[in-house]
Amino acid sequence: MRALAAMMLTRRAGRGVERLSKASPPASALDAIETDLRLVSILRQLLLSARVPLVLSTIEARLGGTIDTLPPDRAAHLIAGGIRAAAGAIARFEPTHGGRLAAPVGLAVTRFAARQADVAQPTVPGKASRRIAPGYTVAAWTTLAAEWEQRLGPDPRWDAVLHRLGQRQRRVLELRFALSGRHPVTRTRLAEELGTTTIHAARFERQAVREARALTRDRGP
Repeated sequence: MRALAAMMLTRRAGRGVERLSKASPPASALDAIETDLRLVSILRQLLLSARVPLVLSTIEARLGGTIDTLPPDRAAHLIAGGIRAAAGAIARFEPTHGGRLAAPVGLAVTRFAARQADVAQPTVPGKASRRIAPGYTVAAWTTLAAEWEQRLGPDPRWDAVLHRLGQRQRRVLELRFALSGRHPVTRTRLAEELGTTTIHAARFERQAVREARALTRDRGP
């Protein structure tokens, strides 16, 4: 049902794009499209999260050993590539045609892994192996769930600074980007929730995003 919902929302967003005026697209129409795409991202993230173990096991089967026997930067690159391949399979999946999502995801990751020349050394019992060192930053996989996520979605690090925002700023981000577990809302709906105008809601959103970014920069990676 998540795959079906994602497919229908993607199609609705596509129809919305087709109806847009190229000269002066209405802000409300653009906002509705972007809100649909944010929800598609969330649905794809949920679908992808259940298949992250499959991504890892498929890559390790190709490598012939555990992925953390590779240098950290290469391991991170392979994990991101495998997740990106899985995300592409999820985006192409047609739930109305039947079949299980695991099959196309596994095939896509297998094809990706087959193009990699690395051969990991299986861990030898009693011998230390390389591990991804503490403090080594791996990009958040959720940003790979959809091609528009990095532009339209929230910074994954915002969760750690939400408690430092003012009540209204926190609520704006939670509603707009579905950080509270609900679905993302349009700016019109945000204005209704806040009891204000759409113009003021847009200003509150910009302020909240700006403050969250500043706190994230202060906090570091």
